[in-house]
Amino acid sequence: MQALRRSQPDAVLIDFGPNENLLNTAVKHYNADIVIGPHGAGLSNIIFCPDGATLIELHPRLGNEATEGPHHVNGCHQRTARKSALKPIMLLEDNGTDTTKFTANITRVVDAVAKVRDGADLDSIDRYISWQF
Repeated sequence: MQALRRSQPDAVLIDFGPNENLLNTAVKHYNADIVIGPHGAGLSNIIFCPDGATLIELHPRLGNEATEGPHHVNGCHQRTARKSALKPIMLLEDNGTDTTKFTANITRVVDAVAKVRDGADLDSIDRYISWQF
């Protein structure tokens, strides 16, 4: 959050906590232009996002879906985003698995947010996964 605040000082950044009630969850996502988060059940809340919002999903190097490309990426949230008229971006990290923790490259996340806010082509984002889910 600190890196995003420094790079996007005009943006309103809201931290989503694990103990939010359903109404707060829906309102925060409904008012979001960009949602950033690690692959996991919490990203299911993108169903509350408005059309055209962007999902930036952080995914470990190896996922749990053996049929989804060379990194076994689980594309469930990417599919939900597409079907919900959102712009899905997946940033594949270079560490972690579906059963271990992973670390996100914050510089790449900040760069992706800047490009989205500037209206850049999604394919210009480093480590963006572009195969169809």
